[in-house]
Amino acid sequence: MNKIIKIGAILLVLSGTGYGLYGAIQPSVIEKTAQKKVAATDHSKMDKMVTYVKPKVYVGTKSAITSYLGEIQTEKNGQIYAYRDGIIEAYLAQVGDSVKKGQVVARLLPAEFNPDLANMIAEKRSMLIKSQGMVKSATITLENTKKISSRTTESTENQLSATIREQDAKIAKMLESLAALDTQISVQQKTIENMTKKTVASVDLETTKLGLSTNNLKTSLKNSYNSLIRIFYNSNMNLNNAPNTLSNVYFGAKNTSVLNAFTNNMAILSVLSPKLEAMSSEESFAYAQNMTKAIDKALIVLDNTITSEMYSETMLNDDKKMLIMAKTDSMTGIQTILNMYEEQSGMLTKEKTMADTDVQTEKLMIEKMQAERRVMETDIAMAKAEKERMVAETTNMKTMSENETSKMETEAQKMLIDANADLQAANVSLWTLESAGFSNEVRAPFAGKITRRNINAGESIAMGTPLYDIVGSATKKEAPKTFVRFEIPETDLSDATIGKEVRFYRTAEPLRKLTAKIARVSPAVGSSSKGVIIEAEFAQNTKDISIGSTVRVEMEKAGNMLLIPSSSVAQSDSGDLSVFTIDNKGIIRSKPVSTERTVGLDVYVSSGILKDDKIIELPKNYAFLEDGIKVSPMEKPTVATPAGGAPSMPAGHH
Repeated sequence: MNKIIKIGAILLVLSGTGYGLYGAIQPSVIEKTAQKKVAATDHSKMDKMVTYVKPKVYVGTKSAITSYLGEIQTEKNGQIYAYRDGIIEAYLAQVGDSVKKGQVVARLLPAEFNPDLANMIAEKRSMLIKSQGMVKSATITLENTKKISSRTTESTENQLSATIREQDAKIAKMLESLAALDTQISVQQKTIENMTKKTVASVDLETTKLGLSTNNLKTSLKNSYNSLIRIFYNSNMNLNNAPNTLSNVYFGAKNTSVLNAFTNNMAILSVLSPKLEAMSSEESFAYAQNMTKAIDKALIVLDNTITSEMYSETMLNDDKKMLIMAKTDSMTGIQTILNMYEEQSGMLTKEKTMADTDVQTEKLMIEKMQAERRVMETDIAMAKAEKERMVAETTNMKTMSENETSKMETEAQKMLIDANADLQAANVSLWTLESAGFSNEVRAPFAGKITRRNINAGESIAMGTPLYDIVGSATKKEAPKTFVRFEIPETDLSDATIGKEVRFYRTAEPLRKLTAKIARVSPAVGSSSKGVIIEAEFAQNTKDISIGSTVRVEMEKAGNMLLIPSSSVAQSDSGDLSVFTIDNKGIIRSKPVSTERTVGLDVYVSSGILKDDKIIELPKNYAFLEDGIKVSPMEKPTVATPAGGAPSMPAGHH
């Protein structure tokens, strides 16, 4: 009862904790939802994954053996005992009478004339009612535990789902902002690219204009060079050849030094002239300046030239005009180039300055956006980490809650099994006493002759009181049976079954083991000793065993029992216990079982299953488990029973 009160208090606290953490949830809503889910699933078409265990065999050892004091008796010379307390109503056999085995030799008054027996029956009935109440209380506790477990599990799952949804929405929004920022950065980069293309186009245009002017200048320079060759040299030479011999008319110059200066300039031009077509605008401009110097030197040469019949004044003036025109063309070309340079330089500088400013502005904007992007990436990483942390925290909280509720459910299941075991024991005990109350006859244990009567009619007797002495009537062909007579506590009654083997040891030979099989079990419990008389027959050679001698009797628990997890036991609405097993084809089979006490997380099963059965560990919701459905089984490793036997049984259970 204390356990039930404790579990009830824990349930109340956990229920309040569950509501405080996760908010109130109406059980009816949860149950309806669960029913809908179950109803919507056709389990016959699905192979559910289930975990099974194989029972652990509990083999009786010395730690599970109880010793009793017994006495060797024989049918050849024995006694007839009363198997319950009572008052002798009448003797039906007299001294000297021959009786058959099982013949009624005396009658006791009914139970109402035995206050002690009536009180014991009333006490057992009270214990039975108490045990029924314990079973009901344990059943309610288990049901409440399962409801709280279901409610808590669903609440934590809802909270986990809400947490994930909230963080996912936050992360999705941040990713959208990041994508929008990437788009802006792409637009800005495209703008810079377009600006650069525009600047390059402007430069190309101005360069083209300058190229046209340069080509015109080169044409003028060619003409000027050809004019110089034609005037001062013996034959015209193209630009790819050096000028040949200077004309003789100029050797009579008034000042020969000017002639040398001119020829030096012409030497420079003769080297550069073949390269004129490949010259850049700047190189053409330098070439034009050398051409102007050469023309100036040529004009000085003409001014110092002495006219003659071969070279008249008119010819001299014509050559001057030609040189002046060449100089004018060169200067015009040079001025055009300079103008183009200035115009191009100004426009390019303006374009470049504007483009550089715009590009720099755009780059600054991109840098700002990229800085924002890095911040957003950091925020997204933090949001994802926060999501993982929250999921881990919520999952941990869910696991703790499930562990707690599972622990409580297991405890409640153990309490229910123990309560059912107590109820079963109370039923057996009450049935035994009530049977004894209606069993008023004393019968002969074997055939023989009454030699003495020990108690008078009307006297009160206790269980085990010898009423008669009897001598067996076995023939030579049928040797008289020898048996061990001993008394066991009421709590061991379920271990004493007809045909069960017991061991006994003589005081003279404490290491020599003898065996006997239980033949008779007293139908009643003694009111004073609270014991039950057992008689076990044996067929060994009894020549060296003295009739009436005292022996030590050992009796094991009720055979070998099987241990399975208490969480594998299911209880019906009527209180019947059963387990679900899996056959070789993966089909579920339900088997009713009888259980003993629980030890730790295990329960002793006395009947209903075999050691090779595959026992399903029940999930939290095992409504889908039923006879005939196919499942996918997976074995769970079992822990071997420690050496030396099974765990010790609870107090009061031998």
